[in-house]
Amino acid sequence: MFFKNSHRPAPSTPAPPGPFPSFAPYLAMNPMNPYGFMPPWGMPFPGNPTIPVTPTPVPQPRSSPAPGPSKLAAVFPSSDPPDMGMINPYPEITDFLHELDGYQPRRHLLDYVDKFNDLDFYNIDEIGNLKTPQALVDTAGISLGNATYILTQVKAEMKRVDRARRLTA
Repeated sequence: MFFKNSHRPAPSTPAPPGPFPSFAPYLAMNPMNPYGFMPPWGMPFPGNPTIPVTPTPVPQPRSSPAPGPSKLAAVFPSSDPPDMGMINPYPEITDFLHELDGYQPRRHLLDYVDKFNDLDFYNIDEIGNLKTPQALVDTAGISLGNATYILTQVKAEMKRVDRARRLTA
């Protein structure tokens, strides 16, 4: 034939064996992984273990932090007698009225210091327990305008003291 010599098959020499065993010659080689791509469900072998799988995080139950001693007292009543030596965190009425009189001298709030002492009211929380200005008028015999002003200022001061105590606790 005319082209017999030109269509002769090229001599084939087998490729030199590589340093690694070829148990998946059909898989492409990756420069980062000389063993080629392996399916993630494949079995591990000594040179190429399976792909490490990050465990799925288990959602932790939401729980509030353990209550502190002040919160435990509200949850569990104490069998101990109350501490009579405990200091009242609220200011005394005399000091409080002196301070208010400095802001509003025309109200003459210092006239009521003796009335509160006669009624054995010593701290402002005892005034705050009266709740309404009319109760303060009936109890201490002061004018309705001054009772409203004192009760408003007492509630604001108690709120400020409570907030400061929560921040330091």
